[in-house]
Amino acid sequence: MKRLNTPNANIGLYGAGTQAVVEKLTIEAKGIKPVCFIDKDIMKHGTIYLGLPVLDLNTALKKYKNLKIYVTLAEDLKYTVMEYLISCKIKKADILNYKETEYYEGCRNLETCLNLNEDHLRICCVKRDDEDVFPFINWTGDIENDISSYIDTRNILISGIKNGVPNICSKCRYIKKSNYLKEKKILNLGYGFNNPCQLSCIYCTAQNAKRHFTIEKNRFMQDFNFSLFIKKLEEHGLLASEAIITLGAGEITIDRKKNMILDTLKKYRLSVLTNCVVFDNRIAELRSQVEIIVSVDSGTCETYKRVKGINAFDIVWKNIKKYTTYGVNVDAKFIFLPENSNEDDVIGFIQESLNAGVKKITISTDVWKKEQHSYAQFNYIIKMWYLAVQAGINPTFCETFNSNEINKINQLKVEMNL
Repeated sequence: MKRLNTPNANIGLYGAGTQAVVEKLTIEAKGIKPVCFIDKDIMKHGTIYLGLPVLDLNTALKKYKNLKIYVTLAEDLKYTVMEYLISCKIKKADILNYKETEYYEGCRNLETCLNLNEDHLRICCVKRDDEDVFPFINWTGDIENDISSYIDTRNILISGIKNGVPNICSKCRYIKKSNYLKEKKILNLGYGFNNPCQLSCIYCTAQNAKRHFTIEKNRFMQDFNFSLFIKKLEEHGLLASEAIITLGAGEITIDRKKNMILDTLKKYRLSVLTNCVVFDNRIAELRSQVEIIVSVDSGTCETYKRVKGINAFDIVWKNIKKYTTYGVNVDAKFIFLPENSNEDDVIGFIQESLNAGVKKITISTDVWKKEQHSYAQFNYIIKMWYLAVQAGINPTFCETFNSNEINKINQLKVEMNL
C-alpha cells in the first residue's frame, strides 16, 4: 500500500462510527498512527473509541500541533463532511483523503459501483423496490467493448439524472442532492460469479447453488479473463486506488481461480464474503488489507445446521478466531429468519463473536422474506444490538432493512430507553 506523506504531523480521524473500524486498520497499514478521533456528536466527546480519545474539532486543533485529518465516514457522508471542514478553515492539504466534489442531484451507487456477475455488468449494487429494473450491460465476450459500453451508459445516466432527463434510474429512492466526486471512478467493485459453495443456505438464491448453469454459461465463467478485465479498468483510469473489491456469490476459498484473483487484486482493499468452513492462509496473510464478512446466522449448532445445511458451526467459529488472531477484521453477520429468532441463538451469536475476537457484527434481514418481521422478532433484533454494544462489539443494521423496518427498530429503542 502507498504510504501517506505525513512527516511530523498528528493524525486525527474524523468520524467515530462503525466505518472507522476498517478505516483505522487501513491507514495504520500505511504507516499512520492516529492520535484521536474527531466527531460532532457531543455524546461521544471525552470517551475512548478504538483505543483513541474522541474530541470535538476545536479541542483537537488546540491540543495537537500540525493536525492532519483523515475522514473515516461512509461515502454518502464523507464528502459533505470534507466541505464542512473547509468551511471551518481547514486547508484542503490538511485533509488527507480530500477529493474535489460537485453538488447536484445524482446517485452515489451509480457513480462509484460496478458489479460483475455471470449474466452482465450491473451498474449499481443496491436492493431496489423495483428489483427487476436496474442499469446493466450484457457481456459480449469483448472486454474492451463491454467496458466502453459501461462508460457510455453510466455517463448518460449521470447526465440524465443531473439534468432532469427521465431514464431507468429516475424513480430510484437513492437519488438525492449531495456532493459527488468530480472524477468518476469505481470505488466499489463486486466480483459475483456464482461459483460453487459447500453450503445450502435456506435463503440462498444463487443459481449455481440451487440450479446448475448451462454448459455455455459455465464455459463463459471458466474462460472469463478477470485479470484482463481489471487491467482494462486500470488503463481507462476507472478503478480508484482506494477501491474496495468485494469477492462474493460463491465460496472464494474453494474457487480454483482463487490464486489468480488474489494476485490480480493484491494492491487493493478486499471485502471477502466467505462461509469460513475453510480457513485460507493467503487471505489471512493480507491482514488489515482485507475484511471478511461471514454470515453465521445462528448461535447454536442445531440452528446452524438447519439454516446452512451442514454441521460446521464449531469449525466456522474456530476459523473466524484464527482470522482475527492474524489481525484480519471480521464482520460476523446474522440474517434474522423464523428459524433463528430466539433467545438461545441471539445470546449464543454474541457470545461466540466475543470469544472469537470479532469487533463488528451486521444485523440483517432476509430480503426475500415472504412475511414481515413479527413484534417478537423485532425484540430479538434489538436485543442483539443491545448485547453487542454491552460486549464492546460494533453492531450495524444492514441496508436490507427497509425504511419502515428501521423506523420500527428506532421506535422500539425509544420505548425501551435504549
